[in-house]
Amino acid sequence: MQVLIHWFEMLSNSAPPALQELWGRLAYMLGLLLVAASYGRFTFRPGGRWGLGRERQNWDVQAFVAMGLTLALVPLMGFLGSGIVLVEGAQTLECLKDVMALLAIILFGFPAMLAVPAAYMVSDLIEGIPPEWVIGWVDGYLVWAAMAGWPTS
Repeated sequence: MQVLIHWFEMLSNSAPPALQELWGRLAYMLGLLLVAASYGRFTFRPGGRWGLGRERQNWDVQAFVAMGLTLALVPLMGFLGSGIVLVEGAQTLECLKDVMALLAIILFGFPAMLAVPAAYMVSDLIEGIPPEWVIGWVDGYLVWAAMAGWPTS
């Protein structure tokens, strides 16, 4: 495994900066495309067949309860996880926040996926991340939730 990692490092270091920038921009555009598809409710399996279509969402009480629970539970788990120190001065159990977000998306679906970016922003602000940094990562929060919600959408 170590040999494979060193090979990937050598490959990426030998690529010219222009190619690396092009690759980064391409990956960014692909991420934005997947965000638009996921939040727009586009699917490649409408009605269980292969194709391109849109899924419908019923906005009922259950959907709004799912959004509220997601907005409450993700920051709570982030707060609890950041209080559990695994390695002094180095690592906490903040992955509880990630697990809660994924669980909410799996259990609640699209309404939870819409709430996850806001929940992550609130959680990061509670944990002491500067607001400028959180604002700078808005697209990252959207992409993370879209990638987590892609199989369910």
